[in-house]
Amino acid sequence: MEILESRVRGVLVVAPVDRLDAVGAPELSERLLDRISAGEPRIVLDLSRLVYISSGGLRALARAGRELRAARGRLDLAGAAGAVKEVLELSGFSGAFPMFASAEDAVTGA
Repeated sequence: MEILESRVRGVLVVAPVDRLDAVGAPELSERLLDRISAGEPRIVLDLSRLVYISSGGLRALARAGRELRAARGRLDLAGAAGAVKEVLELSGFSGAFPMFASAEDAVTGA
């Protein structure tokens, strides 16, 4: 799985591409935990390039969220659409994390 990273107005934006499943979830989890351990205070997870998310992917998001909250940081979800958005809503993640239409909206708090 490809994982893109960028900075938008100083905020780290991480964008997994294609499928976040049992194969890619550990890689994303490790990447997020590395950034959190390095002191990253806020991460926007741009889900606009995902077409699928499994329970393993949800666990990776939940763990990163817990770690960031413990470090007094924040994880925002952005760009979820279609089946990915539906899974996030059905699993309760839409209530557990701030969700935005785009990464840019998440960064600006729109």
